[in-house]
Amino acid sequence: MKSGTSHHTEEFILRELFREYDRNSNGSLCSAELGDMLKRINVHVADCYIEALINKFDRNGNGAMEFEEFVTFIVHERYSKKLTKHDYSEKVHFN
Repeated sequence: MKSGTSHHTEEFILRELFREYDRNSNGSLCSAELGDMLKRINVHVADCYIEALINKFDRNGNGAMEFEEFVTFIVHERYSKKLTKHDYSEKVHFN
């Protein structure tokens, strides 16, 4: 399988996940929508930390996460240092 094909498949999956939780179809995820999506993938985050995630990756400052910002978040978390329980103690609960 070509790496480009794999990349396109991953992007398709991420886009479908994003669309599913963009309930008002405005092209961005508010904190409630992002929180619901994270819960679906078994990542439980307190509301204040969801807001912090949005603020960290919100390049245009609209207070929501667009698809490109969402992809940046996913890629950042994949390639940043591996998180330990200590890093997020009481902040994030992974099932």
